[in-house]
Amino acid sequence: MKKPIFSDAQITALIKSGFEKVAIHELAHSYVADSFGVIGHIRYTQNENIDSANRHLIAEQNAITGRFEMWNPPTDRFQLAAIGLAGTIAESVCLDEDITADDVFNHFICEDFSETDAALVPDDFNCDEVESCIELVKQLKPKIMAHVALEVKNSYDVKEAISRILGSV
Repeated sequence: MKKPIFSDAQITALIKSGFEKVAIHELAHSYVADSFGVIGHIRYTQNENIDSANRHLIAEQNAITGRFEMWNPPTDRFQLAAIGLAGTIAESVCLDEDITADDVFNHFICEDFSETDAALVPDDFNCDEVESCIELVKQLKPKIMAHVALEVKNSYDVKEAISRILGSV
């Protein structure tokens, strides 16, 4: 199979758009958690599988990954599930404001959730509860997206990924 060839500008754009998706996901976890008084932090890391030698992988994988880590996880099952669902819901809401609970369950069934996120959602979580999570993420979307824009523009991780994949910039 022939490796795709990307220009430096295309690689930079792919890194930024991939990071934007990761930031939307992780910041949604963070903002939903904050709405419940839960404190945590986001850790972004470089995907070491992608470097200047195999930069063609940028079309298939994000150059940067992320994880939201809670310092004081809630004991309330709804709050915990809402935090777990927030990332995927936010990604979906950015694509389609009319996302439904059925759409979220389809993501869950298709294993579009990370194991970490899925572990926060109880098996008996129902459609009404998912709809409440969707509404919460929609309310927080302006704050999330404003923060995402700043992250993408100013992130050291984005600059580091660009430098690592393109060589020196």
